[in-house]
Amino acid sequence: MEKIDPRHHYGHNLHFYYDVCSDSKSTQPFFYWLDVGDGKDLNLERCLRTVLQRQCIAYLGPKEREAYEVIVESGKLLYRQTGMLINTVEGSKWIFVLSTSRALYVGQKKKGVFQHSSFLSGGAKSAAGRLVAHDGVLEVLSIT
Repeated sequence: MEKIDPRHHYGHNLHFYYDVCSDSKSTQPFFYWLDVGDGKDLNLERCLRTVLQRQCIAYLGPKEREAYEVIVESGKLLYRQTGMLINTVEGSKWIFVLSTSRALYVGQKKKGVFQHSSFLSGGAKSAAGRLVAHDGVLEVLSIT
């Protein structure tokens, strides 16, 4: 749902507002209803309007995406652009996406801001999941 949203609101939050819109008598398209129409002033307890507006998913363009591209060199994962080895921070979630052209992207997940769909702007992917790596050595890989 967030992909077709011009503002890319976090999909989990959108569902609360979509349910209200669906139950209403409004004939306005959902995103119009939400942002400028009858629902623009709606503030739900389950998801405050301030949270809805603050949590918008970042979609990377081709140039921005380059900073997240990872290659394997001598059996270690490193960022293509900087040559830095992948080091995931304990206590945080790190995610990856493998594009249909087999490019690998890795970054830290930030709830409501940066997630799997961020890497390819909601586009098609071959695989996605979470990983743990230290000094470029892959320790855990889980496909979601």
